[in-house]
Amino acid sequence: MKRIRRVLLAMVAALVLASCSPATSDGTGPHITVFGPYRGIEAERFAASFSVFEERTGIDVRYTGTASLASELQERLDTENPPDVAIVPQPAVAQALADEGRTAPLSAPTLAAIEANYDTTLAETMVVLQGVIYRTSVKSLVWYPPSAFADRGYSVPSSWASMLDLTRQLEDEGHQPWCFSIEAFDATGWVATDWIEDIVLRTASVETYESWVAGDLSFDSPEIRRAFEILKEIIHVPNRVLGGTSRALSVSWTDAGDPMLEEAPRCFLHRQASFYLSSVPGDIEIADDLFVFVLPLIEEPDESQLPPLVLGADTAVAFDVRPEVDQFMEFLATPESGLAWARSGGYLSPHATFDLDDYGPDLANNFDRVLGELVIRAETKVLDASDRMPPPIGTGTFWRGMEHFVRTGDIDASIAIIESGREP
Repeated sequence: MKRIRRVLLAMVAALVLASCSPATSDGTGPHITVFGPYRGIEAERFAASFSVFEERTGIDVRYTGTASLASELQERLDTENPPDVAIVPQPAVAQALADEGRTAPLSAPTLAAIEANYDTTLAETMVVLQGVIYRTSVKSLVWYPPSAFADRGYSVPSSWASMLDLTRQLEDEGHQPWCFSIEAFDATGWVATDWIEDIVLRTASVETYESWVAGDLSFDSPEIRRAFEILKEIIHVPNRVLGGTSRALSVSWTDAGDPMLEEAPRCFLHRQASFYLSSVPGDIEIADDLFVFVLPLIEEPDESQLPPLVLGADTAVAFDVRPEVDQFMEFLATPESGLAWARSGGYLSPHATFDLDDYGPDLANNFDRVLGELVIRAETKVLDASDRMPPPIGTGTFWRGMEHFVRTGDIDASIAIIESGREP
């Protein structure tokens, strides 16, 4: 937290010198414009969450949601018509905007709110991004069918070794244990990047993980290469993955777990993020038909320790330094900013100070609470690596290299494809 405190002191000095521009020029009162990816019911729940801010401050928040956020935001920046605040789903976008000097620095009150409401790793990451993580998802989950497990006497694995033991037991009983597919149109490959990220976090230190994200550690380093070797034990052992390579490359990632939900499951383990739930049929009951465990530790497992979590993040960045913009960013850095949405369902708070009782009471929202408890309990939390790497790698050659790895199992060639994305 020393870095945050240094930045806080600098920001206090800057605020003393900053001038305040008028909020509006049309006499309608103070307002801010917010641009983001939330549409439909998500936009309604987001609006309900910031209504308390509007009532308290008298600042009108004018939100626009779009399915093409990256391209439309770039167009607005190119025409010098940025929104006051944008909420971007990939931290790499926030990082690139900060590196280019496009975004406004975080105010001292916002930095103080970040320090008070987030764990250290996420807080330090936000200082670098010059943004506020508003909503999160959990990547490090393995989905399984509890009823089928109970009927067959299977236990939820508590270590990587016991997970492999269960995998072999399923194979011995004539099953193909793992549900796995990566097809995602232009984004094919990202599912496999998540696997690599989780394995790196379980075989190396957080410092190693962050060095890898920053580009100081190549994919050809022993630490990262080992993750490929471990993943190969899952996806390239014959009959270990349902349908093998052919299904993995042809079936949409949203449908990968469907055979697990059948009355007689055809696969039993499916590593996928918390947002997989949105692809599940509505008649599936959480905790009976489908539930999760955290992908286990690989080395020196400790059953009392929750394994580390890789998180996805929606990050808010500001493009103006007006006081009302700073106030809104500070608000987003508090657990109150997601309260109404959490009570309605579909929101997972990144705030370490979020009250678990504020997740809604019905079944779907209780699952939100299960996830929220994981986020709060986990001592180690990092943001998704590919989402933070420079786009030519993170959403480019990393995806393509993982598609090649799934197709061939060739570690050398796959790493060479990924490394080709680095600037000369």
